[in-house]
Amino acid sequence: MFNYREGFTREDDKLPARFFEESPTTGVTKDAIVKKDEFEKIVNDYYTERDWDLKTSKPTEAKLESLGLGFAS
Repeated sequence: MFNYREGFTREDDKLPARFFEESPTTGVTKDAIVKKDEFEKIVNDYYTERDWDLKTSKPTEAKLESLGLGFAS
């Protein structure tokens, strides 16, 4: 809720463009390129698991209540 209050949104949960265009040259991820659609699905799954709004990243009313933070909505 702090991040949301301070103006962070889903738009801030992104990777640099090069992650979708270039692959690492060493390590276990060598030659792996992140697919944008897969990344978006992972972000959606992350938000859903935490009970956050998929468009805004704001925690839902139910989530805030469950954490005793209903006053923060």
